[in-house]
Amino acid sequence: MSTGESIRLQRLFDGGQNVVVVAIDHGLYNGPRPGFEDLGPIVDRLRGADAILLSPGMVPHVRSVFEHRGAPAMMLRLNWGTQYATQWGYHESRSVPMISAAQAVALGADIVLVGMSIKTGSELVDAENVAQVARCVAEKREVGVPIVGEVYPAGFLPLALGNIRSRSLSDIYRNDPLLRAIRAARFAGRCGACDYADLCGGSRARAYAATGDPLGDDPACPLVAAGTPAA
Repeated sequence: MSTGESIRLQRLFDGGQNVVVVAIDHGLYNGPRPGFEDLGPIVDRLRGADAILLSPGMVPHVRSVFEHRGAPAMMLRLNWGTQYATQWGYHESRSVPMISAAQAVALGADIVLVGMSIKTGSELVDAENVAQVARCVAEKREVGVPIVGEVYPAGFLPLALGNIRSRSLSDIYRNDPLLRAIRAARFAGRCGACDYADLCGGSRARAYAATGDPLGDDPACPLVAAGTPAA
């Protein structure tokens, strides 16, 4: 870890304490959120947070919150992924860069964040998403800024599995209870009783959207829709 990274991390995690990070970058994917039309007053109310997660375009509108001693740390998201824009029905979970780590630091970032979706159903997309994260990590090393890594299992399943600052990617993949259950085809209802559960698995994201259970029935499956009997 570089000197710059260490200083910035110690400033945020002073004495190893837990921190409160408020994420308000949802409009990057889902458009303006109700109540967030006027960003300045909203973000001003968050001065007590340890850090605030923003999208790059928000910074000029809220800079005054960070322009004083004792201000929250500014955390900026580096990439944009189709997996978060659920309203448009994307299916490939592709990720593209928005800004580099150096550009984030130039905007005032104390820490940067990158998201990665894996197990998308496409080896090519998985590889491209991993390469995207690798580039972000290389960039942050050059400028000495800490990076937070978000890991998501698939396109439309908005359930975080872990943070690669506290657990290795291999540990998350091998040992996360949800991923272990999916690999073992431990599904509920008709998906669990289906003869093809271990080959297909259905869409865990659709199951979550429809039932609130990522291991539930996939409502778009023709076998489930036809009433395949549950065990």
